[in-house]
Amino acid sequence: MKCCPQCEQLNELSQIHCEICSTRLTNQLEPRKKIHTFSSRSVDSLKVDDERMKLMPLLALIGITILVCTSVAYGNKVWSNRQKHKKDLSETVQSSKELQLTGSQKKD
Repeated sequence: MKCCPQCEQLNELSQIHCEICSTRLTNQLEPRKKIHTFSSRSVDSLKVDDERMKLMPLLALIGITILVCTSVAYGNKVWSNRQKHKKDLSETVQSSKELQLTGSQKKD
């Protein structure tokens, strides 16, 4: 296989020019590694990213706080509904027992 020095496309050994970009092929078997360089613009963007990264713990803490507060509020609502349901159920059971007692007293 031959590798295109321009687009790094692998081509057959018999080919002389790249099928994609028409650059003359080399006998190199593996694509060359690109050397990354930073321009002044990319360095400035890294500074902005660094400043944003400093905010991440604060944003995470705010998110966790909102999650906990929402969970507590929902839990309290569920708990109060459960307590109300228990109270209503006990009142229903009590009134049912009273009806049974009054019904059995009338039979006597």
